[in-house]
Amino acid sequence: MALPEIDTGSFMRDEALKADGSNFIGWYEWLRTMLERNGLLHVIREPLGDEPEPYDDLEEFRVHQDTASVVQWTMLFSMDADLRERFRHTDAYETVDELKTEFDDQVRMVKYECLDKFLSCKMEENTCLESHLRLMHRIHEELTVDWDYWMTDQFAIDGVLRSLPPSYKEVVRGYVMGGITRTFHQFVSQLRTVKVEPIAGEIIDETGIFDIPL
Repeated sequence: MALPEIDTGSFMRDEALKADGSNFIGWYEWLRTMLERNGLLHVIREPLGDEPEPYDDLEEFRVHQDTASVVQWTMLFSMDADLRERFRHTDAYETVDELKTEFDDQVRMVKYECLDKFLSCKMEENTCLESHLRLMHRIHEELTVDWDYWMTDQFAIDGVLRSLPPSYKEVVRGYVMGGITRTFHQFVSQLRTVKVEPIAGEIIDETGIFDIPL
């Protein structure tokens, strides 16, 4: 299993993380973008864990370990010297976790903004359901995974239900009245398959429900 090459793009050329954390939110968002582009978000989202027993896949673990080290050094070289020295012996996941704790005042603000974005997101009648669900899922993941905001599955589901347009009235009613318990991800997967009738003044084409042109 080969060690992946990391395309750092503009991340390494952007402003270094300052010791006072005044640019932490922007730095962290650039870090996430870079890691997502390389398929390595798991490095800062999940702890590496203990070394497996000899009968497990030790080679795969070593590759994950080396990959996490490459990510950590990439992060270190995008920090001020004081932070670089402080975190040089810490792994990537723990570094991000400690930084989010240290700059908690900024994190609280971005959590609020992200929650506001999730609750205020509305699907227009002339847009497709799939695009809307992808957006809601992305905001939910950013809020709960990247910024560690805790919310129940039902609260997240209610947020999606209230974001749907009038043509989904019966879908919303059916779910609320049905009283079926689902996880947020199960709910979103099921909702993707829903077909609804257009409301007055709309037509359906191959991509979804649209307003009738005047």
